[in-house]
Amino acid sequence: MRTTEARLSDYLDGLLQPVEQSAFNRHVNTCEKCAPLVAGVARALGGLYALEPVEVPAELEDAILTATLGAPSWRNLRRWLKGLQSPRFVYSMASVAATLVIILTASGFSLRKPKLADLAPATIFSKTNSKAHRFYAQSVKFVSDLRVVYEIQTR
Repeated sequence: MRTTEARLSDYLDGLLQPVEQSAFNRHVNTCEKCAPLVAGVARALGGLYALEPVEVPAELEDAILTATLGAPSWRNLRRWLKGLQSPRFVYSMASVAATLVIILTASGFSLRKPKLADLAPATIFSKTNSKAHRFYAQSVKFVSDLRVVYEIQTR
């Protein structure tokens, strides 16, 4: 039964070798389980072949490819481009741009005289680390000066 099911499509399409075809015919004609299966599938195929061909809509192929493979189509491209106009996307891109400008400025990268060496990760890290420590030291000094001024004013 399993081999009959496995070879049934090839048998009905006429793809079996002559020796295999005759062996399949002998088995199907003598097997009580396989004969109704082959006859039923042959009737179903005959009914399908008797149907009139249907004209395929132009967008059906794109819809199937998009649904199964995620293949791009012009309609999807237009939808994607419209998504770029959404406020969420615009705000997120502005946020990314502002973050990059802040990081590059903090690392000492000059937007007026850019150098490729300034974009090296080690350079960005060392310059940003140096500026962060300097900012921290200036903040601590400022708070300390405020304390001194406050002490003087309270006395």
